[in-house]
Amino acid sequence: MANLVSIPAAVLGGRLSDRIGRKRTSLLGLTMQGIAAGTMFSIMNSMNFPASATIIAPALCGIQVTAGTQAAFFSEALPTSMRYTGSALGMTMAGLIFGAPIPFVAAWIFQNTENGTLALTCIGLGLVILS
Repeated sequence: MANLVSIPAAVLGGRLSDRIGRKRTSLLGLTMQGIAAGTMFSIMNSMNFPASATIIAPALCGIQVTAGTQAAFFSEALPTSMRYTGSALGMTMAGLIFGAPIPFVAAWIFQNTENGTLALTCIGLGLVILS
């Protein structure tokens, strides 16, 4: 359900980035993710399925809004002669180095700390990305 709700957010992110700019649109998506991360873990811990699905949807929408801007970000950052290769390598390497271990790190943090620490970690990583 949450994925279905979030699909139009990618298109919205792409269109919005053309209107208000790539950085502002990415900041909007990251803000949506931060707000969701601040409340997601406590809501999901309550084992309330409707509430959990409700909080996951805006988190995924935030991810999709930022994803809608990525292609334009990457293509504008590189010269035409290396645009495709550079963006493909950048996305793939970033996913391998940073994205792949995140579920393991999150599970470790969740097991060894309180739920709020994981939410704060997510928000902190978002702030690092913003700077």
